[in-house]
Amino acid sequence: MKAQTFRMTLTAQGPVSIGSGEEISKKEYVFFPEKRRIVVMAMPKLYALAQKKNLGSFFEDFLCPPPGRRRNQDLGSWICKNRISGKELDTCVRYILPTGAIETSRNYNVWAFVKDPYGKPYVPGSSVKGMLRTVLLTARLWQNHRAWQAEIDALKSGRGNRNNYLKREIDTLEARAFRTLGRPGTRREDAVNDELSGLIVSDSEPLTLKDLILCQRLERKPDGKEKTLPILKESLRPGTRIRFSLTIDPSRCALTKEALLEAVARFDEVYQKCFLSAFLGMDRLTGSEVYLGGNAGFATKTVIYAALGRQAGIQTIRQIFRQTKVPRNHHHERDQKVSPHIVKCARYGGKLYEFGKCRLAIE
Repeated sequence: MKAQTFRMTLTAQGPVSIGSGEEISKKEYVFFPEKRRIVVMAMPKLYALAQKKNLGSFFEDFLCPPPGRRRNQDLGSWICKNRISGKELDTCVRYILPTGAIETSRNYNVWAFVKDPYGKPYVPGSSVKGMLRTVLLTARLWQNHRAWQAEIDALKSGRGNRNNYLKREIDTLEARAFRTLGRPGTRREDAVNDELSGLIVSDSEPLTLKDLILCQRLERKPDGKEKTLPILKESLRPGTRIRFSLTIDPSRCALTKEALLEAVARFDEVYQKCFLSAFLGMDRLTGSEVYLGGNAGFATKTVIYAALGRQAGIQTIRQIFRQTKVPRNHHHERDQKVSPHIVKCARYGGKLYEFGKCRLAIE
């Protein structure tokens, strides 16, 4: 049989954040709270403007303050102090981001969204494939616990130190699930035996800077209480459609489009039953949602609940947090009804959204 190629679309149901590793400091953007937007500046152009106005040395001192000078000044304050007009600033704009509900009392650094060489945001296919891998493993574990009893018992045993706690057990679980090709002269756990090598996801079609917004992360607790964190993320706007090509090579991968969509439904069942249902005021999943990006949260990135169920899963997750490098002031040792005891959200346009939530469709 020939490989089949499908069009896969993810429609953002909440802000989606895929970090590039770039951090935009408060000295590189201007926040206009009354207009609910920030303006990210092209710093070489802004420096050229400062030199033209005989402010070059002052701008250098602003960026790299000499000893004894104020270090925490933001760009907006410097611009006001030096009376640079809006018309002049317009010549130095890199791009503009509408904002969700963010604190106006102070400026934080902004974590940038990944962009291609032309400066356009996109979603890497590797991020989507990693998400699908978790979805598929979740579905297989949830549908037939008895078939995975040895691996489940190993997860419960809890071995390893702070840096590799349960790593061997998870690797063994994934190897049994996906390393099925049995190529001659290899071991089962070798990567060349991974059946998902036949599941090929392209990078997304390029998006535009107008698809980006700025969101501040908040943590919502089971009782509905919220805590705002000093974390600003460039994110795709809810409603954005992200398009990929999805190719399945049947010589390596026995998956079908129907099986993949069924796995998504099972993933949603696990996430809803074991995690999301513990939080007041959250929308119920419909069976076609997936979670993408670094802010999506622990329960979307792991298969602990699928393997162990809700109660045993809570106990194991508490142990994971206890044994690894999660700060003690997060108090996960107190988790009783759900663990972790937060769901990561943001507010935009007056509405609460889960970070990373998308609706998946394959045509």
